Amino acid sequence: MAESGCYSIGVGVESASNETLRKIGKRLRIEEVDEFLKNAKGLPMRKKGFFMIGFPWETEEDVLHTINYAVDSGFDDVTFNIAMAYPSTPLYNQLYGVDGPVTLLRFARSPKVYGGEDDAERYLSKYGTTPSQSLTKNIPIERLIEMKELAFMEFYDGK
Repeated sequence: MAESGCYSIGVGVESASNETLRKIGKRLRIEEVDEFLKNAKGLPMRKKGFFMIGFPWETEEDVLHTINYAVDSGFDDVTFNIAMAYPSTPLYNQLYGVDGPVTLLRFARSPKVYGGEDDAERYLSKYGTTPSQSLTKNIPIERLIEMKELAFMEFYDGK
């Protein structure tokens, strides 16, 4: 890939826990990420890892495990996001069922979406990139936001 001009590659790792990867239906094991990073070491392309924290079953210890993995991993860049359950995704369906509060069909047909710019913006803001509430009862949203910020600082501090 590097020989053909590829200068960057991203990997959606999500979590350093194989159990979490299994629960979210990710067809990836952390050992495969380690192998990829080992094989890509020294290649002239940047490696970026994408991580998520705050899955419903996670504890602060689980989140710290993922952060520490990312910091020590060998990625050149990382992104951390707080887990969100978007309508019609497997995580949303696990939490709320297929007919949860907002299905994708109801979302698309909602008069609020087409009821004017202000209504659409307010409705869609529930599905931004920073959630207003935590999916896990183990960690309040304020702490997850703090941990996300600390993760970035810890990763990029030595770079």
